[in-house]
Amino acid sequence: MQALFANCCLVELVITGVPSVTFPVHIYEPVVERTCRLLKMNKTTLSSIKIQRSRATQAFIDRVFRSLNLVVYRRPGVSNFLVTDSWFHDGFLNLASFKFIDSLVIKSSNVTWDALTPIIMNTSCRFTHLDLSYTTRFSSMHLEGEANFSYFRVLILTGNNLRPENFYGWENGLTKMTSLVELDMSENPIGDGGLSRLILCLQGAQKLCDLKIEHCNFSHEGLVELLQFVLESNHLKSLSIARSDLWEWSTEVATSLATFLAHSTIKTLNIEGIGLGDNGFAIFREELPLVVNLSFIDVSNNNGAAETTLFTEEFISKALGIVDIKASNNLIQEESLQHLKATLAGRYEFNPRIETQIYDLYKHSDRFKCAGLGHPYRLLENDIQ
Repeated sequence: MQALFANCCLVELVITGVPSVTFPVHIYEPVVERTCRLLKMNKTTLSSIKIQRSRATQAFIDRVFRSLNLVVYRRPGVSNFLVTDSWFHDGFLNLASFKFIDSLVIKSSNVTWDALTPIIMNTSCRFTHLDLSYTTRFSSMHLEGEANFSYFRVLILTGNNLRPENFYGWENGLTKMTSLVELDMSENPIGDGGLSRLILCLQGAQKLCDLKIEHCNFSHEGLVELLQFVLESNHLKSLSIARSDLWEWSTEVATSLATFLAHSTIKTLNIEGIGLGDNGFAIFREELPLVVNLSFIDVSNNNGAAETTLFTEEFISKALGIVDIKASNNLIQEESLQHLKATLAGRYEFNPRIETQIYDLYKHSDRFKCAGLGHPYRLLENDIQ
């Protein structure tokens, strides 16, 4: 086995189930030794390390990185480091190990902010991708200092209980992330106040293309401010506000979205599960602009009924560049979908793929069934952007 790995060109190493240091030495030490030996044999080709479902110690990870000579001041091959569903007994890595990492992903793991601060804030670290999803709590999290924030291109902070008052510690860092391309702040209860502060911080992010603000407890007033920011940021191409609790303002939200689409140049819009309802779909359909620039829209889980199919038909007639529509988990009768299918089949040279899950209220009140357009999806060559 050793000879086999010695002659291979290992690019990615996934380390799963590293036992706790409390395990007997005769179990724990062989795992560490074999891992380090494998890394040494492939240190010139290895570019990614993943640790998952482990209870690793700082000593273990330090030995892993030393096997790759990452403390030597030269650019190594390893640039991606990912940790998921893991527990760290005593801190995290030493700072020297991180000086060469471009992408740092720590998901659903027990890592404190105090342990991450020296790494993220150090000027010698130049991360372009930072993902801290479901990892740390923001009561003490802050981005103050002289870190190289201008290198950040992707920042994902999903599910970290970020609240409006926490933005005071983030404004410095976010304002300096001028190269940011993708930002995901989903599942943080920032509310209207936090959303306003976030928008102020992103004024200088002139390269931002993909923005996700899903399930963040903002109201219709916050949505209006967000949509205005997107309109003024001509570089944004994708917006997601999925699972935002906006059902209280369903008709106002529909009007705001229709007005937004009349002037927006974004290509992707995700409004899944925002609570439009049938009334919201009706207003949205009536106020749609003559031309819609979207190539993808997701209106799933919005409790729409007959108006969902009417909206879909009207939307496709006005969004000539549409490629994909998702409208699953709405209360649509099968007869309504069959009518939509027949209308589209006679009107268009090709059919956009409509992913619809039908709930027949009369014949199948206890189950869902799926139906499609009945034609294979075919994308014409001149529709490829």
